[in-house]
Amino acid sequence: MFATGIVLLVAGPSARSPFLGLHKASFLIWLAFMALHVLGHLPELPHSLRASSRERATPWDDYGAGRGARALALAGSLAAGVILAILTIPLFASWAHSTSSPLSPAPASLSFEALGGVATVATTVAGELDAAVAVVKAEVRAIDVTASRFRADSEIERLNARAGEP
Repeated sequence: MFATGIVLLVAGPSARSPFLGLHKASFLIWLAFMALHVLGHLPELPHSLRASSRERATPWDDYGAGRGARALALAGSLAAGVILAILTIPLFASWAHSTSSPLSPAPASLSFEALGGVATVATTVAGELDAAVAVVKAEVRAIDVTASRFRADSEIERLNARAGEP
């Protein structure tokens, strides 16, 4: 999971095809083993809690048992993880603005006046913008021909001219 995460982070969203599936699968495998590990140590928890409550009066240097070294290693790894996360924030930008997410902004858009307002067409694939604009403009034209009160040849104006007669 760590290796595929680094590959995805460095390569960016364009290289997601083979690695994203591996990354997700390795996460699920890790999650299963981690859950088994935690569940395996669950029976020891009450004894450990009782023992640690009696040992609270003992100093961190507990004469070779290594409690101080473990606490220092844990604090150091947490600090290193936070520092590493902060340093790699710029690498996440390409994922945050990835075009494959429906929640991310579209890479291509075009706005034009339509029906007394502004219509904006946005696509997730820049090469398909012209085709999408053509479809939207055709639909706007159809609405305009049918329902515009400003066009004498619109269907609604023809019906209004007849004053309700068939």
